[in-house]
Amino acid sequence: MKNNFFIVIEGIDASGKTGLIELLKSQLELEQNSSIKNYFGEKIYFTSEPYGPNKETKYSQLSSLIFSNSFSSASEALLFLAMRSDHLSNFIIPKLQENSLIFCDRYY
Repeated sequence: MKNNFFIVIEGIDASGKTGLIELLKSQLELEQNSSIKNYFGEKIYFTSEPYGPNKETKYSQLSSLIFSNSFSSASEALLFLAMRSDHLSNFIIPKLQENSLIFCDRYY
């Protein structure tokens, strides 16, 4: 039986999504919440869209391009969809296949 979880925190800009994710990270480190960490082991991940699991990746470079207003709306949408497809196929799906817990800051 697979036990994977993909939890998305959604909300408008500046509504506290990233702060909530940081709070979840810190709560998972507490001893009283060790049963969650014990259940998933090291398979607890945090990611975000459009940046991916680490803001220092190719996603952040592409994101800068997308939000630079130097492309048409159609091109921006296609770039964003390409980024999302890559994030999904190279990070989210493989992690879910290994029975992980993933928290995502937005998932359009």
